[in-house]
Amino acid sequence: MSKVIAYTDGASRGNPGNAGIGVLLMDENQNVIKEISEYIGETTNNIAEYTAMITALKEALEMDCDEIEVISDSELMVKQINKEYQVKNEGLKPLYKEICKLLEEFKSYKNAVLLGTNSFWEGVDIQGDSLSMLILFKLPFQVPSEPIVEALIDKLNTENKDSFMHYMLPNALLKLRQGFGRLIRSKEDRGIVLIMDSRVSNKYYGKYFKEVLPAKCMEIKSELELLNEVIRFFNVSKQ
Repeated sequence: MSKVIAYTDGASRGNPGNAGIGVLLMDENQNVIKEISEYIGETTNNIAEYTAMITALKEALEMDCDEIEVISDSELMVKQINKEYQVKNEGLKPLYKEICKLLEEFKSYKNAVLLGTNSFWEGVDIQGDSLSMLILFKLPFQVPSEPIVEALIDKLNTENKDSFMHYMLPNALLKLRQGFGRLIRSKEDRGIVLIMDSRVSNKYYGKYFKEVLPAKCMEIKSELELLNEVIRFFNVSKQ
């Protein structure tokens, strides 16, 4: 199998309380390979999130696929894996060690892909050839309807400030640089950042996203041109 996409989630009712995990494994054509829905007893949200991720990674690795795409969302888990936060909870420590072991195994797959939600691609630190292409399907703007974002926008509006230029755009530019930082972690790292959002080309603010990246930017007009450029880049990298 060439590629497996794994969607994971975990939660508890009561925290701690009755908890469960959900994992959905799909192929690259969005065909369901396997669904996992398990009750894991009484535990916390964090343990459920870790357990769901571990289950998904184990299942995907056993399928001996060429690429693994993992989609999850747990800021605490990402920051702990990246050693930004310490793992102080005794119940999380063995799960943390197992995640790290699985990530090391993931790195051994030369053609593997690791993707996630906002917090995930901001946090996971994978150096070298294990991560050589970062794909951003959308520019990383925050959702205006989220309570905290909405409150900040209202505050700026009452101050007669342009909330887009003063908050939304600078925040998105910062996140794009952070995403770029997932790819280039050392002086030896090389790779491609592929931005699929057409707004970077056809909106007036698109130029700011091009300027904020510390690398050469190219605008690709067709799938064939994109394929040729990607092949050329990686062929040069091997020389």
